[in-house]
Amino acid sequence: MKTSRTIHSAQQNSRSQAVTTDSRPECVAESRGTFLLPIASLVAAVAGLAVVLVQKAFGPEQFDLLVIASVILSVGMLGFAVGALCRTRLLHSVQRYETRTTVRHLELQDMAMRDDLTDLPNRRYFYDRLHGELELARNFRRHLAVLVLDIDGFKAINDRYGHKAGDVVLAHVGKRLPETLRDSDVPARIGGDEFAVIMPATNRDAAFIVADRLQRALHETLVVSEDGVQVELRVSLGVSGYPWAGDNADEIVQRADTQMYAVKAMHKRAPA
Repeated sequence: MKTSRTIHSAQQNSRSQAVTTDSRPECVAESRGTFLLPIASLVAAVAGLAVVLVQKAFGPEQFDLLVIASVILSVGMLGFAVGALCRTRLLHSVQRYETRTTVRHLELQDMAMRDDLTDLPNRRYFYDRLHGELELARNFRRHLAVLVLDIDGFKAINDRYGHKAGDVVLAHVGKRLPETLRDSDVPARIGGDEFAVIMPATNRDAAFIVADRLQRALHETLVVSEDGVQVELRVSLGVSGYPWAGDNADEIVQRADTQMYAVKAMHKRAPA
């Protein structure tokens, strides 16, 4: 789903990078630790064989000294191997814990920026992203458009049919917005029944074309209850952008908001 890509792409990349970065050293360290123990055992066996060969070559008078030396060598090698293996196991556990912690942190961060009902980015994410896109637009001297959308008569739907019906309407708008927009556009729910869209590299004329397309796409009849209750969905939209309507995020959103309320007032005066 496009909305999920809008919010989760950076977090998913970070998760993949964290897991890949942690797993590679773990595998190397684990392999080294695993092979040290049989190597140490082999060294101990070779040392024992050397003792036997030396005893046969030089006589029993050198045997006791060689036994002691080989035992010390074998114990030392085995101790080193066991210590290295324990260290790699501990490193493996620490890295797994750090990876789980990083992934959990990204999941919580994602939850803090997503609206649960519509699965769209929330107000916080919208403004963070808008400031970033506005900075890019200034630096590269390109256009940026913002669209603000409000559901007509939403309070009446809640009052007449209940909040569950209102939630159905909100969830539907949350689904339809990404379906109607480009992959590069960023839809968000920024208030109760208010949505907004960031449209990078979009000039004034293109922004009004998108607004007209959304207006038509969201003018439909919805079933909002199991009893088959239907409501007519209609929205009011306002468009603003950089540099043709403002130079900062607050000014751009305010102008789009003002235009949206003007359209809403026209809809109220229009015959049903």
